Amino acid sequence: MTSMESELLELVFEKLDVRTATTVAQTVVGSIVGPPTKGHGVREIEMKSLSLGEGVVLGDVHVRCLRYDGDFYDVEINFRLKDSVAPSTKALVEALHAFACRLADHAGVESYFAGLEPAADEDTRIFTGKDEGPYYRLA
Repeated sequence: MTSMESELLELVFEKLDVRTATTVAQTVVGSIVGPPTKGHGVREIEMKSLSLGEGVVLGDVHVRCLRYDGDFYDVEINFRLKDSVAPSTKALVEALHAFACRLADHAGVESYFAGLEPAADEDTRIFTGKDEGPYYRLA
């Protein structure tokens, strides 16, 4: 297993309808975010920081809303640990998991996960839904 410090990490909310994707993106960004169009399947927003609470702030955050297979959407949040502020890596991982669970519950998201990019690789997941992944314990 590799260190997470300099790796690109991502939090993914997947297989959403347009309303849910818009809710997730707007909650993260804090302003209105229109969904990608059929002609341009990606909308990307750069944020200087994203506060997760409990003294944890993600730095240099990229939020992407992807449209695929007609009307399915994913919302991805990408960042690096080295650009973030937290009392410890463990505190960051716990705050990220709590943030993801709250946002998923609020928006009605069924499928979400975080891990080293690409987070679709289950071997490098920090968590999948409410369950801890292999990299959760590295924190």
